Amino acid sequence: MKRETLVMNSDFIGKAIYEGQEAGPSQIDGVKGNFVKHKLYSEKHGLFDVITKATSKVYPAGSWVEVIDPLFYPDNTVNGINLQPAFNVLAKGLKVINN
Repeated sequence: MKRETLVMNSDFIGKAIYEGQEAGPSQIDGVKGNFVKHKLYSEKHGLFDVITKATSKVYPAGSWVEVIDPLFYPDNTVNGINLQPAFNVLAKGLKVINN
C-alpha cells in the first residue's frame, strides 16, 4: 500500500496542544533525511506524534496547532513499545493557530 493513499482529514485530528519535540527517524520509506517528531496532545485523541521534515521553525510549548496534510503513519520503529503505532502521523508541517 502506498503511503499517499493513507491521507487523513485534518478535521479528524482537529486542534492540538504542542507539547514539544525530539529527534525523529533517520529515514522514512527508505529515504534518508532529517526528521523531527513533535509531541501533540488533543482532548479527542490524547497524546500522539507528528513527524515532519526538520526546519528552523520554533513552536512554543502550550500553543495550539493544526497539522498540515497529515498521512497515517503506522510504524513500530518510531516509538518502539512506548506508544501505539496508530498514534503516528506524517505531515508536511504544523500551523500555529489562535484558540
